[in-house]
Amino acid sequence: MDPIDVGNIITWTISLAALTLAVVSFTRQHGLQKRLAAIEEARREEELGSRLRAEVTAGFESRPTSSGAGWFFVVRNLGPATARGVGFDLTATEGDVPGLMTQGHAIPIPSLDADQEYAILAAIVLGTAPAVNVRMTWEDETGPREKRLTLPVFG
Repeated sequence: MDPIDVGNIITWTISLAALTLAVVSFTRQHGLQKRLAAIEEARREEELGSRLRAEVTAGFESRPTSSGAGWFFVVRNLGPATARGVGFDLTATEGDVPGLMTQGHAIPIPSLDADQEYAILAAIVLGTAPAVNVRMTWEDETGPREKRLTLPVFG
């Protein structure tokens, strides 16, 4: 039988350590690549979803009218997708809710395209609440949506 060659033992030990290190490195790299791919996929889905979303908001604004100036409740779609069936409910934080002159207006608003707005004359009288809570509802390509806002009446 051959005597144990110390050089061979050292060579085999180094080789085994290098192989172990390579396997560990490969496993970690593979795990990182899987996580990176999942993050990129989630980002792509979010980007696609954001193109399908309408972003409806509202506010009170003073605007010129044929008789001077008036206050309007303005509903806007700031998103890239069309909002359909845009509805809203106003409740006062204190005092009275401003009256909206909805005669001749289709409520809920049938649709608001991207960057489109819809203005409704608001009757603001003595005793009108300084702020109102607004519940906005609409539907876009992602499904039904809802947003709650607290709006100052006097901008």
